[in-house]
Amino acid sequence: MQSAGTLDRFEIASAQLLADFDNVWKEHPAARWLWASVTAREAFGIVNPRGVPAKIVQDFLESYHAGSLEQVDMASDELAAQVNSFRRAGWFAKWSAFANSQFGTNVAPLDPTWWPADLIRCFLETAKVKQTTTVQKNNTTKVKQEIAKVETELALLFKADPAAFYHWRKFQHQKGLEPSARASEEMVQEFLAMHSAGTLDRFEIASAQLLADFDKVRKEHPAGRWLWASVTAREAFGIVNPRGVPAKIVQDFLESYHAGSLEQVDMASDELAAQVNSFRRAGGFAKWSAFANSQFGTNVAPIDPKWWPAVLIRLFLAEQSA
Repeated sequence: MQSAGTLDRFEIASAQLLADFDNVWKEHPAARWLWASVTAREAFGIVNPRGVPAKIVQDFLESYHAGSLEQVDMASDELAAQVNSFRRAGWFAKWSAFANSQFGTNVAPLDPTWWPADLIRCFLETAKVKQTTTVQKNNTTKVKQEIAKVETELALLFKADPAAFYHWRKFQHQKGLEPSARASEEMVQEFLAMHSAGTLDRFEIASAQLLADFDKVRKEHPAGRWLWASVTAREAFGIVNPRGVPAKIVQDFLESYHAGSLEQVDMASDELAAQVNSFRRAGGFAKWSAFANSQFGTNVAPIDPKWWPAVLIRLFLAEQSA
C-alpha cells in the first residue's frame, strides 16, 4: 500500500511550528501530559510531533495560545522524588505498568515530574509505597521501602465516572483537607467504600449542548475564564472542567451570562500580560504560579495573565518591582 501510494498523505509540522511546540513544551508545566492525552485520542499514541499530521500539532498550540488548555495540578518535586525512589528500588516495572494504563504503551511520560499530582498520589497510595530515606554526610541516600497490596480503584474510578472527582474533592473538603493534600490510605478506602455502596449524591453532568454554549461564552466573554474560576472556587471545589461538575453550576453560570448579570471586569491589556509573560520566562514562573494559586486555590485561576483582571496584574507586577 505504501509503495502503491494508496495511503492518505498528510502535511507534517513545519520547522516554525515545531519550534513553537518546543517552546510550549518547556513553558507549560502540564504540556507533556496534555500532549500525551491528545496523541492518545487523535494520533494513535504517537507523541513525536514530527510524526503526526501538522493539524494535530497546530490545534494543540492554538489551544495553548488561547489559554484553553486544561489546568492541571502537577506533581511537586517531593512527590516525583518518591516515585523515582520507588523505581530505583527495583519496582520500575510496576511504575511502567501504571504509566501504560493511562493512555496506552509508552504514551504517558515516564518521568513523574510531568504527571498530575492526583495520579502520582494515587500511585503511591495504591501501591502503599512506604519509604524511609536516610541522607548520609557524603550525600548518599539509602531508601528502604515496604510494599503492601491495595487496589488501584481510585485512579480507575476517576477515569470511569465523570462525577467521581467532584465527589472526591467534596469528600476531602468534608474531612478538612485542601485539594492538594495527600489523603491517607484509610481515607481513600473510606471514599471507595462510599462510592461502591452508592451513598454518594448523584448529579447530572452538563449535556453536549450545554458544554457547547459554555465554550462559546468562554471565548466570547473577555472575563469568562476568570469569572468561571471564581464560581468553581465557591461552588465546585475548584474543579474548572465543566464536564466534571454538576450541570446546574454550568447552567447557572450561562444563565447569568445571557441575562447580562455577569460581573464587568477590566481585563489586563496585551501590554500588561506581556510583562507577566516576560517575567515568567525570565525565571519567575514559580512566583507567578504562587500568586495565581493564592486567588482561588491550587490551579483554579487561569495561568495565562491575559485572562486576569488588570488590577491584579498590576498588583503582581508592583510586588515584583518593590
